[in-house]
Amino acid sequence: MVVGLGAIKGLCIRLLPGPQGSAPCYVCYRAEPRGKIIWYPLGSYPEDVSLEELHAKAAEVRKMKAEKDPMEERNRLREEARKAKAAATEEAVRIAEGKSKAPTMADACKLYATYAADRANVKASTEAWTNALIKRVILPYWSDRLVADVTRAEVKDWHRSDAMREHPSQADAALRVLSKIFNLALEEAPPWRTDNPAYKLKKQVTGAAKVRERILSQAERKALERTMRAMEAEKAEKETDPQSKKTGIDPAAAGAIRALLLSAMRLQECLTLRWDEIEWDEPTTDPESGEVQEAITGWIKKEEHKSSRRSGAKLVAITPQLGKILRAQATRAGSPWVFPSPITPEPGEELGHFIGLQKVWERIRERLTKDEAELVKAKKKKKAEALNIEDVHLHDLRRTALSVTYGDEGQTLEALAEVAGHASTVTTKKHYAHLERHKKRIAAEKIAAKMGEAMEAE
Repeated sequence: MVVGLGAIKGLCIRLLPGPQGSAPCYVCYRAEPRGKIIWYPLGSYPEDVSLEELHAKAAEVRKMKAEKDPMEERNRLREEARKAKAAATEEAVRIAEGKSKAPTMADACKLYATYAADRANVKASTEAWTNALIKRVILPYWSDRLVADVTRAEVKDWHRSDAMREHPSQADAALRVLSKIFNLALEEAPPWRTDNPAYKLKKQVTGAAKVRERILSQAERKALERTMRAMEAEKAEKETDPQSKKTGIDPAAAGAIRALLLSAMRLQECLTLRWDEIEWDEPTTDPESGEVQEAITGWIKKEEHKSSRRSGAKLVAITPQLGKILRAQATRAGSPWVFPSPITPEPGEELGHFIGLQKVWERIRERLTKDEAELVKAKKKKKAEALNIEDVHLHDLRRTALSVTYGDEGQTLEALAEVAGHASTVTTKKHYAHLERHKKRIAAEKIAAKMGEAMEAE
């Protein structure tokens, strides 16, 4: 629809259909007496501008037209921006063609490592994890490529490749780091490229897919303990009989898995646990024998953990069950670790803590599934009752520990946040959303039990 402005001769307003009754407004004029009609946007009527404001803007356009063409000014600014981008692209191409020192992705990764090391708010563990991710995932693929040559399509293909799809969370983490590397390259003088090809690419893990709700049932926890004990016995048999084909699992690995279930610690917090971080309670004296007994309760104090910068040191209560597990760990000479590595270090090297628990966990899962299949084959169990924990991750042990008591009397979300080491309950709710459903289920079961009593009485 075209509406004349009346007092402003030669100009009119065009209203186009818009959402919710609003209409984009344009004023038209001719740059020359018989030239092409040009439509100049004024806003949205009546959402953004009123009729009076349209008249005022139209008058302003007419005045601008007398001095200089507004569309010509806008085109001039666009042309300047295009020329600036073309100049930067030309510089990037010049670098890529070798006419000056061409930075590679390996150079960009070194630049990022220097930047991260200089930041005071980056924890040493985070820096080490990022450097390991760059070394394992980013450099093997991009190392020799010139920074200016990498295209957005190539980054997308790399992020969606079959190798990256096997570990989607790791792929997304690598993409975030790669985007930060390109951002630093943009800030160099002169810039190493003109854009960030990894900016806002779609992640593999999004929305609800991020939330895991898998926890171990009581039956699964019992089966897990049974399997680990059998594999520990096989390890002991292997040590006494080198000819045995059974491998079993190291006691340190089994102890770490039990500690994860009992303490709800994070994986790295558990594996890097040191004896000097444990404060045992005072020993007790047996009233009958008079023997002094070592305490199996106390506290674990982790000065550095995932949220230590916001919440400070983390205290983990050592219950009698956890204390027995920790006391049972064999202390290797000169080792500060509760769960030491079974690998003998090279001369001059220090003994490290246990690593490779993921591979051990995969073997345990496979063995449990195999044992369950044997029970079904021996007709000791129905096929529908056979357990399978192939989909259980190591972090699900922490999730299980935080879930089994939620909803019980006195067990609050605040208390669980303290046990988990979260800076606030917001984090607990965000990453353990299933806790609320678990609590609702318990409440619903109590209601149904009460209602059921009344129904049975009738």
